[in-house]
Amino acid sequence: VLDAFQTGTIVCSSNGGSLPEVVGKAAITFNPTNNKSMQRAIERSLSLNTVDVSLLQRLAKEQLRKFSWNNTAVETIKVYKNAIQSSRES
Repeated sequence: VLDAFQTGTIVCSSNGGSLPEVVGKAAITFNPTNNKSMQRAIERSLSLNTVDVSLLQRLAKEQLRKFSWNNTAVETIKVYKNAIQSSRES
């Protein structure tokens, strides 16, 4: 999903699992257990006007900023520090 955002590709994504957090409002989502829902999402993506495409691409760039390697490293360090602190308190 993030690679697609990086290239400006319009994304249709499941609204299940962790994907809603990843895509935010930058993708067209569908219920993964409903074929019609997936079909409607794909059809909608293929019929977007240029304004809607631009909006989704802008939102995708905003989502990408939330998932940088730097943010991943910072958050991972926090998890390790909390785990160490918790083990010391036990």
